[in-house]
Amino acid sequence: MEIDDISEYLDSILTTAVVSCAQQPCKSTIIVEKTVQDLLNLMHDLSAYSDQFLNMVCVKLQEYKDICTAAHRGIVQSEEKLVISASWAKDDDISRLLKSLPNWMNMAQPKQLRSKREEEEDFIRAAFGKESEVLIGNLGDKLIPPQDILCDVSDLKALANMHESLEWLAGRTKAAFSSLSTSQNLSPAQDNHVNVDLPPVSEQIMQTLSELAKSFQDMADRCLLVLHLEVRVHCFHYLIPLAKEGNYAIVANVESMDYDPLVVKLNKDISAIEEAMSASLQQHKFQYIFEGLGHLISCILINGAQYFRRISESGIKKMCRNIFVLQQNLTNITMSREADLDFA
Repeated sequence: MEIDDISEYLDSILTTAVVSCAQQPCKSTIIVEKTVQDLLNLMHDLSAYSDQFLNMVCVKLQEYKDICTAAHRGIVQSEEKLVISASWAKDDDISRLLKSLPNWMNMAQPKQLRSKREEEEDFIRAAFGKESEVLIGNLGDKLIPPQDILCDVSDLKALANMHESLEWLAGRTKAAFSSLSTSQNLSPAQDNHVNVDLPPVSEQIMQTLSELAKSFQDMADRCLLVLHLEVRVHCFHYLIPLAKEGNYAIVANVESMDYDPLVVKLNKDISAIEEAMSASLQQHKFQYIFEGLGHLISCILINGAQYFRRISESGIKKMCRNIFVLQQNLTNITMSREADLDFA
């Protein structure tokens, strides 16, 4: 088979993967990864063309990266404007803060393998407090219109699938390129897997491959940050108007016994997001999405109390019922009592 025929064949395969990216990110990344592996394997059989094969890998991975970027933008952007969660995830200060907190860093290590620390719970709670402070300070008391949040749960599921797929692709390509780089430093006697000595891979190509692998991981991280922030933006979306526009100077009647409609909607949203995330994300990432949410809700409600001009005894009881039903829902999701809501 001529090199041009190989190029045309692989181009056809990768084009199929690229087209299916937005609809089936898992399937498309598998196709891309397999094609990259096939190209790297061909380098051993046709070592004279190794530079051409590696250039093809670079070109096609760049194309796939561009398509993934467009697919991501198609979810989080509406009429040239990013939804709030994506805008925050793109903000260097906010993303740097979130990635510096222990709940993000803990994702790199399974919970059962972490060292037990007596102060860990207080340490984590302090981190939740810092996150809540920054998000509340960044948003203030602005009301959030529906177009600034991701209302369609299928969009969130697509982001979760994109995260898992791109993180997997980043890991696989990084390992493949690392192995390729290492093989250049081994003698034929040391490397039993290489039957033909490969020409040295140029430093520029290796740098490009490394940067592409990193870009897939960065995009995967951004997807996860958007999901983490989106469920929090939903809390702001429903709870700020509850504080600013709700009537809690009510007398004891049937209305006072009901949950606030905004709280009911928030609980419904949280449950729908929980169902989508549990089916799409690994367990430790699922926990990252929801852990600390009770602390943020507590902070929003406490901060919003300043807008209550009057509140009756019945209004207090109604607010307590609102808090309890939110606490109950979050406890069922995180499988731990959301004690932070006791302070609200």
